[in-house]
Amino acid sequence: MSNIPTRTIVPTHELEGYIKAKVDSGHGANASEVVRAGLRLLIERDHKAPRSRRAPSCKKADA
Repeated sequence: MSNIPTRTIVPTHELEGYIKAKVDSGHGANASEVVRAGLRLLIERDHKAPRSRRAPSCKKADA
């Protein structure tokens, strides 16, 4: 069995339609591939964004 964690997400009707359209057009074999591609784009964008605009770090600040 795989060690890959699973998540349950509930997309809006609009996002579900977008995901379905991407799969139907061949831009992903399934919904999971489409969502992972979107997350990769967010990660890429965050790495390019100025530090003040990035998502908060999970690391605790040194005391």
